[in-house]
Amino acid sequence: MVLLNKNISQPRGLSIDPFKGTRWLFWTDWDENPRIERVLTGSHYLLHPHSLSIFEDNVYWTDRQLNRVFSAHKFRGDSETVVSHLVSQPLSIHVHHPVLQVRSL
Repeated sequence: MVLLNKNISQPRGLSIDPFKGTRWLFWTDWDENPRIERVLTGSHYLLHPHSLSIFEDNVYWTDRQLNRVFSAHKFRGDSETVVSHLVSQPLSIHVHHPVLQVRSL
């Protein structure tokens, strides 16, 4: 099934927000106009967005050119924050939290 085939040329990161009522798909595209679709575009924090992850009301992403990890509000795209600047060529990001762990019944 093709989900996207227009206005995307260099896709990389992909994440799904599984919560009821939203179930949004987020992705990065680092072509001539780098962006995170569904949340963010035209930010000075987007030069080479590579990987992304979603947790609660935030989206987190890595930028390989800026060598940083960022976050922003997933509904509004604002509140952009540098989470870490101590990373060299960040390629992947994953959020780990107890509420995300599968529990046995």
